Amino acid sequence: MKRAAALLVILCLAGFAASGIGTESVYDLVVPQSYSTLSVSGALGSLGNSSLGNNVLEIDLSGGTTSFSIGGTGMYYYMHQDEDTFFEVDAEATVFANTTSAGIDLPINNLVRFKSYTLDLEGYPGFIAAGGDGTLNLRTTGITTEIRPYIGVGVGREYSIDTILTAEVMMKHLGVEPTEERVRAAAEVMYTSAKIFSQYTDDRRENAIEYYTQLAAAMGIPDRVLDVIFITSSQIYDYEVARYTGFTKGWEAMVSLNPTFSYFTTASFSGTIDIGASYGDFFLDQMLYAKAWATGSVGFNSGLTYGLSADLQAVYLPEDYRWWAEGHLELGVSNSSSFSADVLGEGHYLLNPNFDIHAGAQIGTSGLKIFAGGFYRIW
Repeated sequence: MKRAAALLVILCLAGFAASGIGTESVYDLVVPQSYSTLSVSGALGSLGNSSLGNNVLEIDLSGGTTSFSIGGTGMYYYMHQDEDTFFEVDAEATVFANTTSAGIDLPINNLVRFKSYTLDLEGYPGFIAAGGDGTLNLRTTGITTEIRPYIGVGVGREYSIDTILTAEVMMKHLGVEPTEERVRAAAEVMYTSAKIFSQYTDDRRENAIEYYTQLAAAMGIPDRVLDVIFITSSQIYDYEVARYTGFTKGWEAMVSLNPTFSYFTTASFSGTIDIGASYGDFFLDQMLYAKAWATGSVGFNSGLTYGLSADLQAVYLPEDYRWWAEGHLELGVSNSSSFSADVLGEGHYLLNPNFDIHAGAQIGTSGLKIFAGGFYRIW
């Protein structure tokens, strides 16, 4: 296991002497945009044959008794982004009343996120992050809540680049040269897809037409909109795009305070102080991608808790898209579990568009595991 881990680290570090190629100048692209949506629906749905589940009123006269329920749900989403700031609100609330109780519920998927890269830390580019999520149930039968805010300060900046890489792959499979100008233009459209598709309209087809028309024009092929729409139906395209899922560029490090306030039958408080860092980049003329991240946490929850974890990922990307390989080194330790270490390696190969295979092995504190598989369309 030690030899495998050392080999994985050496492969990653060896690339520091090499420079990247392609459209890496577009990796730091941030598209300013702002949009919001607001909708309401019924919150019930246990009666009737409809599968929509959005009844507002239900009255049950069966069984010799009469019962009623009334309820509605409101959903609000807001996103604002510019070169240095990201702000997101995703909120949902349900109001209901029935023959036994009434109340307001805010489910767990309510969240607020804010991040600003405008902080100057003694000459180093820094950022602040804040937000949180939680639940709140205000009912005639009682109140329960759990709120999990956070606030953090960090340095550096990391960019998600899988959209940029997807645009490059898309152009290649469409027979279009992926120049920096075209990739930038296409990525600007792809980054605003959620905004375009969420526009208020009486015919959502119009949003799809707008998006794919803009995307085809950005690639320089305005007369091939259908090809752009159906590129995702290509097995080869999907196979190659999957190689770049989750890729990032740059580095960040942050320390954050994460308290948790709860009230069910009694009130309770817990929290953690977390320190985290992540890094991602290409090496060896973009044939090797490496990503590393690590987190440490110290907290209090009926006693002192701590935990440390780290993950190093290396992905080998040869020019022949038909095969690629990746490896992971995972380390972890906490006060609730013993030290763990795992090395995972696997390879993927596409024999033809209807036949792909993979194989790999994992070795660590739990022992050795070997696996293999694939998919073959016979007819």
